[in-house]
Amino acid sequence: MDVTTIQWLDYTGVIVFAIAGVFAAAERKMDAFGALVIAYVTCLGGGTIRDVLINKYPIFWMQELTYLWLILATSLITFFLIRDVKKILPYLMIPDAVGLGIYTLIGLQKAAAMGFPPEICVIMGVITAVGGGMIRDILCNQPPLIFHNQEIYATACLIGAGLYFLLLRFDWNNQVISIITVLTIFTIRMVSIRMNVKMPRVTTDKGLKRR
Repeated sequence: MDVTTIQWLDYTGVIVFAIAGVFAAAERKMDAFGALVIAYVTCLGGGTIRDVLINKYPIFWMQELTYLWLILATSLITFFLIRDVKKILPYLMIPDAVGLGIYTLIGLQKAAAMGFPPEICVIMGVITAVGGGMIRDILCNQPPLIFHNQEIYATACLIGAGLYFLLLRFDWNNQVISIITVLTIFTIRMVSIRMNVKMPRVTTDKGLKRR
């Protein structure tokens, strides 16, 4: 997977995450400024946490201003066409799953380029993919969804990131490994949605519980 392809898929993920942020703010009845802040946090939060943790400065969006303008444009369009955009929300699961894979890949590769061991790189990949959504939920005064809605989301990132470093042991081409990583995360996410596969829930009376 070449750099240009990853960049465009990254931008697609930003658009989807920005829309998700606006709708999360709308559900909490925030004003336009609040919704804009939530959109930015959703898109940039995970990558910002990653860059701070691995000591990579300047932060990625301070170097690539395209992110800021893309989020602003997407948010404004969503503000004015929110009823129309709401109709296509179910179809955004596909680009969302692609974005999940791309963000994980970008996060782990950036950490690897800084010389961190695979375990840390896997964590950075997951944080990049889901960190923004966690901050969004906290700002919207609700528990982070990835902790309690039982969907296979962060787990898909974890599996895909782990597979990336496993395949590196076989000296495969890095582009091939990158494609397999993104496709693995995408497939796990989409299959879990299609087949309604859930993570087991922890309860105080019965331990792990499927529902």
